[in-house]
Amino acid sequence: MKKNISNILMVSITLLLTTPFIIIIYSKSLNPRQVIILEIIAVVLILISYGVFCSVERRAYFRPTVFLLMFITTMFFVVNIDNLFKLSNDVFFNARKDKLNKLAAKINHNIKSEKFNSEEISKEMCMKYKNELPDVDCKDLKVYESNEIWFVVNKFEKHSYGFVYCEEKEPSPGFEGRKVSYTMIEQNWYSWSN
Repeated sequence: MKKNISNILMVSITLLLTTPFIIIIYSKSLNPRQVIILEIIAVVLILISYGVFCSVERRAYFRPTVFLLMFITTMFFVVNIDNLFKLSNDVFFNARKDKLNKLAAKINHNIKSEKFNSEEISKEMCMKYKNELPDVDCKDLKVYESNEIWFVVNKFEKHSYGFVYCEEKEPSPGFEGRKVSYTMIEQNWYSWSN
């Protein structure tokens, strides 16, 4: 009976060890506070499962093996966190790519067909396309006179992130007065965060 329980716990620990990876990959849909809470819950469940496993498991070589598995997985997670965030951007963007391209094309066509001054352009476009933002899972939209279309996926206090569409050049290094870092996803598209 104890052998079956320990085997079930080993499987649950292994599955729980994948949870932080999955949370990070789909983190663009959550705010950072939710991601941190889910990560903490996953770690606590892993530690509880390991504690129960150690109290049930009597085979001496199994305890260090499971601990070594946990350690290696944690180190892999820490070392590859940047790649996981890049993968997160790619997964989120590719799931919405067609809709984002269509919306960016509509906005660009609208900008070119109508005359706006630089102060009106972002307000006008935001008001006009506000109802289409939930279709691409974005919270806000900023359009600058340099034909940069900034899609805000999520805002959390002073931190925000999303995608920017630029036809001619790289995007400007600032968004709403704050410096941003960005990486190219594909032609004319960049992911950004500040």
